[in-house]
Amino acid sequence: MLVDDAAFAADVVAKFHQTLFVSGWFYHALDPLEAVAVSGPGILAQTAAIGLAHPHVALPDGSGAGFRLQCLRDADADPGDLAIAFRTRSGRSIVAALLELAHERLTESATTTLYHRFKAALTGVRRPTIVDVGGRDRSDFDRRHDFPGADYIVVDVLPGANVDIVADAHELSRVIAPESADAVVAVATFEHLLMPWKVVIEINRVLRPGGLLGIVTHQTLALHDMPWDFWRVSADAWDGLLNAYTGFEIIERAQSREQFVIPYLYHPAKRDAEQAAGFELTGVIARKRGPARVDWPVPLAEVIATGYPTDGVKERARRKRRGRAARG
Repeated sequence: MLVDDAAFAADVVAKFHQTLFVSGWFYHALDPLEAVAVSGPGILAQTAAIGLAHPHVALPDGSGAGFRLQCLRDADADPGDLAIAFRTRSGRSIVAALLELAHERLTESATTTLYHRFKAALTGVRRPTIVDVGGRDRSDFDRRHDFPGADYIVVDVLPGANVDIVADAHELSRVIAPESADAVVAVATFEHLLMPWKVVIEINRVLRPGGLLGIVTHQTLALHDMPWDFWRVSADAWDGLLNAYTGFEIIERAQSREQFVIPYLYHPAKRDAEQAAGFELTGVIARKRGPARVDWPVPLAEVIATGYPTDGVKERARRKRRGRAARG
């Protein structure tokens, strides 16, 4: 963020119950930082440090541009009403809303950028056919709006207001014609696939030669939609799924949005756990180079007895349809 020739950013804006931890950097060539504090309601106590070393910003005088803040609030509340107040050596005050600093960093997400590149790669294809695996709009978000002018087909294991075909991704080629899709996209789906290697082979079957595959999933995130939350993958794991044997070449990969991983119960081996990080998101863009040279003819029903949780799914779909009908 840039205000009055001062540049600053937040690397971390983390809430833990009633505690808030913020770190980042501040730079002004002629008017250095003198103090920093969290401002807003309900703050019981806080500590601050400035002049810290920062890996990406060096000051001309050799001191650090980094800062760190911790504060305790009187309630477990959303930090949307908090701000950071910077005071420079000249006495000038610069105030920035805390969530604006966080949002600025979120929009710089490498995985978000990767998804935008996937969309851009399809702009040159006239009326592309795009298959969205697991694209049910359970969070009031329908990705077909990201691809105007496309023949967009949502395939999901459960019905939904925007679902075109109810089917299991492990048998995708039974409902989508072979080599009929220009692209396949799967967002927040691969963690819920019991055998993602089988799904990759199925995706290869429905893609045209040269077709694109875009995946965004999780590397570090709490378990959800139990008991159908199976996998977490890093950016380095994609080679195991997308390779010459499954008929793909990887074009680009990314991971972003760091996550703290802290145990419920402290023990000495995890003394510095907060110094490391996982990533909320990981993504990949791959291109079909040819047919898969391997197969995995294992029916899902023969290896698992449970199903994806359906609580509330039909009712949410009905509410969505009613809402769209009311809007005309």
